[in-house]
Amino acid sequence: MNNRKLLVYVAYIFFIVCAVCALRFIDSLVGTEKDRIALIGAVVSGILGIGILKSLPTKESHVSCPDCKELILKEAKVCKYCGCKLIPNADS
Repeated sequence: MNNRKLLVYVAYIFFIVCAVCALRFIDSLVGTEKDRIALIGAVVSGILGIGILKSLPTKESHVSCPDCKELILKEAKVCKYCGCKLIPNADS
C-alpha cells in the first residue's frame, strides 16, 4: 500500500474520532475545555485530510514506470525509483 494512501486513511480515522468528539461538544450546552479542543482537532484534521487527499497521484498527473511500476510524474524523464530512462508520450 502506498504510504500516502495509508496516511490518508489514518487521517480520516482521526477525523472520524474527532468528529464524534465534536458532536459531543455540540450536544452539550456548556462545553468544557476538552470539548473545545476536540472541535478544533476535528476542524484541523478535516483540513489536513483534504490537503493530503488532493496531493495523491491521479491519472492526469502520474503514470506507471514501465520497469518498476511505481507512480511517477508524467513529465519525468527518468524514474526516481529505478533510474529507468523514460520515452516522452506523443499524446502529451
